[in-house]
Amino acid sequence: MTSQPIGEGGHLWSIIVSENDVEPYKLRDLSRSPESWFWALMLRPIDRRFANHLRLWSRHFKRSFGDFISTSHLVISRGGSTSQTGVPANLLLTSEDYQARLGLQGLEIGDYPHDHLRALTPKGAFSRLFAGRIVLIPRHMNEVLYIEEPIAFVSTFNALYTEDSRVMDRSAIAAMKGIARYLTSDVARYLYALFGKTRILDSARLEKSDLESVPFPFTNLADVELQRLEAMDQNAITAFFAQKVGLDAAFVQAVTEYKLFRRGYEDAQVPAFALGPPDAEIVGHYQSMLFSRLADHFGAATNFECRVQQPSTSEHFALMSIQIGQSDATGAALIAEPLFDAIKANMGFNPHARIVFDAAASRVSVAKPWTRVAWTVEQAFADARGISEEVLRSGAAA
Repeated sequence: MTSQPIGEGGHLWSIIVSENDVEPYKLRDLSRSPESWFWALMLRPIDRRFANHLRLWSRHFKRSFGDFISTSHLVISRGGSTSQTGVPANLLLTSEDYQARLGLQGLEIGDYPHDHLRALTPKGAFSRLFAGRIVLIPRHMNEVLYIEEPIAFVSTFNALYTEDSRVMDRSAIAAMKGIARYLTSDVARYLYALFGKTRILDSARLEKSDLESVPFPFTNLADVELQRLEAMDQNAITAFFAQKVGLDAAFVQAVTEYKLFRRGYEDAQVPAFALGPPDAEIVGHYQSMLFSRLADHFGAATNFECRVQQPSTSEHFALMSIQIGQSDATGAALIAEPLFDAIKANMGFNPHARIVFDAAASRVSVAKPWTRVAWTVEQAFADARGISEEVLRSGAAA
């Protein structure tokens, strides 16, 4: 326990439960950029792959949300208090009352006095910030809204507005609605986890600088694809984003899994069904990602055959046999007894696979806990790397 990471107050910050959790890093890589430590400590291998690709893409093409704001001559700013804005407290929306006052709770009946605010002149730049036709961005990012009418709000909110309201024609308004749609999409929520340094630990906050670093595959308010975004469903937005940034189906799978499962780990929580058994569809997604990554390691032409033996009611581990290259025409047992003994001796109750490679048979044997968390696509990504490393250690790939 003395080797575990300890927080400033002396409490355990995380617990290393598997050798797969320990990854070597060079000091120059950790000091390369401000996000390097965050990526190393908080992101899984599949997340780091996508984060690195997207960072390079957005920098090369200047397609971050911050770049878009600059190119479009937009301003992102937060609200303020009565003393800062010159607006009475009863007109300042807060995180507790904005939904009810704007009629966002289903009945579409709000009581916010837009005309009262319209009759006032807020201080300085707040006059434009509170003038309406804005994208309202609560810090928790659970919803992002295009607001047509004038509203005022406290610093819990950021808002996006144009420097010149005369450019806000129908197409520009459609683009502003597209921005709101994008920022609440499934793909954006996954990006917040990749680029928001505090998001995983505290989902109630996403810093402005992190938001501006998120990849944004649109040029400006005149971008027709952005103007059409409001009408697109979540799956279409994810597929569109992956195509624009040059990522494949693995990214789409990761976004979907984050939405349906991994998002439950935000705020240091554990999804209620994390330790329940996976269903056939989940195992199928795991195998699809595993084979895709193994093909990257061993070559696209390599043949893989996989069999999974589910545990009995008294057991907790599934056994998986992966034949590499040659067909298993003998119909051999799923895992030979010596290999099973080697795996069983090292079974620990954690989501990581125990991997043994039989070079003579060109077969990989894997033991995995029969839990939902052990059969994720991000775990398949890590397992494929572990299998590749085990084969390389044996010298069979030479």
